[in-house]
Amino acid sequence: MRGWRLLSDELALYDMATGLVHGMARPINLKNRSIEVIKQFAPDARMTLPMHGTTKGTVALLRPPLTSVLQAQEPVKPTWIILPKYVAGSAPLLESHSQARTFMLLAEQSFNYDLQGERGFNALGKLVDQCKCHQFIYSQLDDAEHVFDALVNEALT
Repeated sequence: MRGWRLLSDELALYDMATGLVHGMARPINLKNRSIEVIKQFAPDARMTLPMHGTTKGTVALLRPPLTSVLQAQEPVKPTWIILPKYVAGSAPLLESHSQARTFMLLAEQSFNYDLQGERGFNALGKLVDQCKCHQFIYSQLDDAEHVFDALVNEALT
């Protein structure tokens, strides 16, 4: 909603042969307080009416930006793996994260990692090796925008 390309935390496809990541521009699941946060962050965003009383609380689906949908066919070479963590009231903090720990977290979250065996292990290792790994603690989306803009500007200089 601020010019960044959307790569979902729920689904991104990693091409083990090319080392490229394919982002999936699909409706974004919002839960509970995040619905209001996004309404304030991007007032023009289109989303479904909130559905109350689900097992996850109140949920809504957010339409991805058109630019994200159009770019879904353009794979990218990953540069960073950033593990976000929301902490209410915290100042933004971007810290280096261990590549070994990042590898383990990604392996746990990859739905077909165990089916790939050694090939999956090697591909995930290659992915993590080519990226700088960070943990990002935040409480405000505007803070995330500033931190990530600074990260990109630093990489370009």
